[in-house]
Amino acid sequence: LQRKTKGYGPQVAASPGEIRAEVQALREQLVALDQRIAPLARAAGELVNPHWGPLLRTGTTRSLLARQIEQSADVYTSRASNLLHVTPFEYLRSGGTSMPHDDD
Repeated sequence: LQRKTKGYGPQVAASPGEIRAEVQALREQLVALDQRIAPLARAAGELVNPHWGPLLRTGTTRSLLARQIEQSADVYTSRASNLLHVTPFEYLRSGGTSMPHDDD
């Protein structure tokens, strides 16, 4: 539209009125898409642990828990509920293992 009204750059055959109508139609499509996306975005935001919140993200970065999981691949449990009372700030590490030469 600015190229047409100010007379610079490659020109298009459409009139300024046609361009404005096309821009308005595109804006209406954006509003319609936003209305469709908004409930999905809200639902995605609610997919978190009710006790801890989002477990693996803090904004756009990994949470402390996510970093600990990466560092502590040896932490195993038979049930996820065993970690119910562990906070994201808990330092998780594997138990000590005995070496063949250690006394029993």
